[in-house]
Amino acid sequence: MADGDTPITPRNRVAHLGSTLSLVSAALAGWLTVKPRIRGLTSNLVGYGLKIIGGALSPLIAVMGLLGAMLSRRSGLPSFAFLGGAGAILASRYVHRVSMPHDGFERAFGQGVTDASNPRL
Repeated sequence: MADGDTPITPRNRVAHLGSTLSLVSAALAGWLTVKPRIRGLTSNLVGYGLKIIGGALSPLIAVMGLLGAMLSRRSGLPSFAFLGGAGAILASRYVHRVSMPHDGFERAFGQGVTDASNPRL
């Protein structure tokens, strides 16, 4: 260990884990609320790629943000605890919003399309 380095303790590992979880969850969940602007192929792929990953993993991101917030709070890092809480709330709101019932099939195909598609219903 060089001079000036802090020793690696379990408390430092917990703080590092909590801050990393909080930061990643806030970044991915926050990206769900942003609409990437079309500038070029590369930026479009990156922007929408992160949005697809964040949307697909949003339930895990919510849990990750909550865990990161709790670990950061316990380690005395209030800013990372706030980021983790914000990431958990944003991801939870996204999951709630996309899983709400809707009438998309009826608007697209007319009334009674869901009843006619499966006769056993």
